[in-house]
Amino acid sequence: MKNNLANDNKVPNQSEDFATPLCKRCELGGLQPRHIETAFWRNGGLMVIRNIPAMVCPTCGEEYVSDETALGLDRMRGNDFLPHSALERMIVPVFEYTENKGTNG
Repeated sequence: MKNNLANDNKVPNQSEDFATPLCKRCELGGLQPRHIETAFWRNGGLMVIRNIPAMVCPTCGEEYVSDETALGLDRMRGNDFLPHSALERMIVPVFEYTENKGTNG
């Protein structure tokens, strides 16, 4: 899943033929309301936020959040994600990058 939260304070173009706004990235897909998730690093730990309201392009997958939602995410980050407020914990596999100079097989 893509975790790009594109929010540049501009409303995507609307076509007279569609009731939903068009994606600004691909200009093909009509944005649909969905809930997304994102992850980021904070104090050496990986934090995941689920159930974020967004508008998602079914064609290219671009995700847009409202200004209000972006501010809400900033407030959550500012509260330092106290351990007792987490809904659950996840075990996440960690890999180290290695450069493969051979052929895939």
